[in-house]
Amino acid sequence: MFGRGKKRDYEQPTSPDEIRKEIEAGFPIEANHQQPVSIETGAIASLIMDTDREAFARTADFGTRFNMKLKWGGFRIEELPHSELRLLHQDSPAYGRNFSVYFNRVKLGRLALEAMANSSVQAHLDGLYFWLDLNYPTMLEYGDIRSFLLDIAHAASDGNDMKDRATEVDRSLTMCLWNQIRARNELAVMTFAQNGAAMWAIPRNH
Repeated sequence: MFGRGKKRDYEQPTSPDEIRKEIEAGFPIEANHQQPVSIETGAIASLIMDTDREAFARTADFGTRFNMKLKWGGFRIEELPHSELRLLHQDSPAYGRNFSVYFNRVKLGRLALEAMANSSVQAHLDGLYFWLDLNYPTMLEYGDIRSFLLDIAHAASDGNDMKDRATEVDRSLTMCLWNQIRARNELAVMTFAQNGAAMWAIPRNH
């Protein structure tokens, strides 16, 4: 569905105690996707490549399909109505699909996907990049966050490399925990990135 979704009838928890209570005892949201009409909505058109347009077109149902993978837990993603990727790692404009990440009713961060193209003159779509910025990671149960990261890794996978990707997930979780213990700050942000052929995320019937 394009355009604006329904306004939520509850307030986001803001204090650490409220956030922890919602994470531990709340219920998942029903995602209300607000897809941009096109990748050029609000974008600088000259910066958008054909591979960006192809990836955008072929991932139109990604949010719905990905939430089906998440249905037994508290995580959900919800598409946002702009195509510019607004993530911590960026220093120049890029375009794709943006999703808010929720655990129960707590908005935890942002997931974005964009085209991964080869470097030839006649570039073609090789797969997708996935970028995640996640707040309050250590408030989550280990099994919940690990499963979510594995689902992202699987979405980026070619189907034959999940053992290596699982190792990357575990390394990222260890680094996150180490950094937060060192900083003595459980409210820090975790970043996680994956890229690959995205055999699950990009339908091959095109």
